[in-house]
Amino acid sequence: MTNCIDNALAINEFAFRYLFPESARKQQWPLDLWEQEQQVRFLPAIEQRDLSDLFKRCITGSQPKSDLLQRVLASLFHTHFPFTLTPKSPYGFHAAYPSPRSYYPLSFVIHLVDDQYSRTFQLDLVNWKLLVLEERVVTQHDLNNTCHVVIKTDFTKYNELYNLFRKSLYALEIGHFIGSFSEIAATHGLNVSFNNKSNEISCEITDTDQSVQLRPLSSLISQFRFRNSGRFNYGLFPSQVHISREFVSNLSQVISAALLSAKTVFCPALVDKISLKACFAKTSDYEAGLYEHHQNQFIKTQAGNYIAVCEDNFNYHNFSFKFIPIILFICVEKYAFNANQSELIALNSALGFISQKIINHLTGQNLFGRPFRSYDQFSIDHMLSNKEQNKTAYYGLLIGKNRGSETLGVLR
Repeated sequence: MTNCIDNALAINEFAFRYLFPESARKQQWPLDLWEQEQQVRFLPAIEQRDLSDLFKRCITGSQPKSDLLQRVLASLFHTHFPFTLTPKSPYGFHAAYPSPRSYYPLSFVIHLVDDQYSRTFQLDLVNWKLLVLEERVVTQHDLNNTCHVVIKTDFTKYNELYNLFRKSLYALEIGHFIGSFSEIAATHGLNVSFNNKSNEISCEITDTDQSVQLRPLSSLISQFRFRNSGRFNYGLFPSQVHISREFVSNLSQVISAALLSAKTVFCPALVDKISLKACFAKTSDYEAGLYEHHQNQFIKTQAGNYIAVCEDNFNYHNFSFKFIPIILFICVEKYAFNANQSELIALNSALGFISQKIINHLTGQNLFGRPFRSYDQFSIDHMLSNKEQNKTAYYGLLIGKNRGSETLGVLR
């Protein structure tokens, strides 16, 4: 196997999981045509604007100026800029959403139309510059006060191990990004939706003319600073935590809300193909076993120590499952994989979005949610009885508690 199969995202993904072909992980593959279109390229600018003042306002929790561009930029900063740094760690950068190996390869181009001008900007987060690529007077064909943020990436950052599924990782990361970006943007009076109808992936931004103060901005920023599963030098060893009925009830409602929210951001028909299952450890309130999420509750389908089964089929030996109370699996109906590449990109983004909404909730409970895809696919699907339901486990989320706040990686 020497290259990806065009428009067969799911085949490439599961070829890696099932076959682990050596030829697909020896060296980084060249980008295909679709990847080339998504690859970030910094274009010549007609003007460069300094963003240091806005950046300082953002890291101190100050509200930006009221114009649309300033609020969009502030939302991007709060979401994408690393809030914490774990010293002496290869994966030490932590933003408001997770990224494989802390790559954070996303990059942003902003198209903005106001009453006078249509402008295109590119965000340079290395030099903290806003590059003005194009500026022209609006015409009758322009839609005033519109904004969309094109999400590019740098595929060259991905290790050769990810050749077969770097597109999926890109799409998942977009979903995770939007999951946090939409919450931050709401505090700035902005609404976010997903657009994957052309050869570019973008967020459509609409101005709601009012700040939706579901939570204060400062509270969100504080929460996102602690969004990671702790120091990871020699392995992951969570602390013991009790899971109450109230916690599980709240988690179930958050999952229902995440699925509903995903339908407003992505295609509802795609989201309908997604369901969640869970492995529960034994507690005073719950019997160990398999549970399915259904209508705001978890229903037990099978008793047994399935956390141990997950540990046996996890691909890394340095993760301790001893104190993991719940493992979530986001499952997808198999016929969804017959969709075209554009739909599969959207599906992966929806999975990342739903996962991020759950992670955001867990972080607020002083817990972590660690997404993973490294497991024996056949064994996990067998454990979850997915074959009988024509489903497959596509994404996992470990729930746990960090072993002391010192491990959170805040640079002190």
